Amino acid sequence: MFYLTINYIYVAIIIRSSMLRDIKNMFKRIFFRIHKLGLRIGICILPTHFYSSACNILELEATKPTWSKRSEMPGVQIDLDKQIRNLKSVCLPFQKEYLSNKVYLDSVKSKWGPG
Repeated sequence: MFYLTINYIYVAIIIRSSMLRDIKNMFKRIFFRIHKLGLRIGICILPTHFYSSACNILELEATKPTWSKRSEMPGVQIDLDKQIRNLKSVCLPFQKEYLSNKVYLDSVKSKWGPG
């Protein structure tokens, strides 16, 4: 009898989780349709999710005291002279290419972008 009860509960759990999965998938489809509708009218509706590239500004406002403090930035070493030397070593060999800014001027002239 106990064995049958466990199987019954197990079957009920499988059915329930399957139904929950179906409901979750239904909401995903509905959300995707809402997202597409928003894009058509110029509004981008995004989920609040860790992997979303758009930040949740409501969460940022609520947690501002945590992240907006001045930091000493431990472990970050800034050596401006070294950065300047590095820029010179990387950029100066190509100075002839960018000195007249020909690519940029040609792009603006051809109206390939705002400039």
